[in-house]
Amino acid sequence: MAACARGSRSHEAINAYARFFEPAVCAIQLQGSIGLSLARTLQIAVLILPLALSMSSNGEDNQPKRAREASRLQEIVQAALKDEEKDFCEDSLRQDCPAQFRRGLRYKPVRLSPKGIRGLIVELHVVGFCGSGGCETYVFEETKFGWAKVLEVTGTYEDFLVSSSITKGFYDLIESGAYHGEKRRHRYLWDGTRYIIRSGKRKN
Repeated sequence: MAACARGSRSHEAINAYARFFEPAVCAIQLQGSIGLSLARTLQIAVLILPLALSMSSNGEDNQPKRAREASRLQEIVQAALKDEEKDFCEDSLRQDCPAQFRRGLRYKPVRLSPKGIRGLIVELHVVGFCGSGGCETYVFEETKFGWAKVLEVTGTYEDFLVSSSITKGFYDLIESGAYHGEKRRHRYLWDGTRYIIRSGKRKN
């Protein structure tokens, strides 16, 4: 019994949950080799279950946070494209025009520099902003004055990747996609104030 008590005390610092089950573990250990194996299984369960419960709880706690972050990001995108929304709805007679415009926004947040400067790649998948080559796609940089448009092309936001190569403190951007059977690949480099195209390549 004393050996069991010594073994149990080694786990006293883990948490109150484990200590609650210590008497049951000790009692099983006294039943011989089968009981010892069962006791070890119970000990493992005692250690794992609180962790699993904690992870489950953290996932639930993070859900409201993720929802707030998604809502905040949506607000940022809408604010960055307020001029485009105004132009889109200027001649429209539809009362739900702003909502229609916002439903067509497709975007993803990115990091534009090793220092963590935030950016957004946004595609306007909206009638009037799309053509045979794709839709109007913008890259925004977060500045102390707000979100600045630093690239405007025709394509799709899904074709943009942030490269690991760096030009003047900012990551290069790679656009790679296919349009009407043609493949194209462009690299955009930071020139100090915005992104400019460095190379383009088309393959049939």
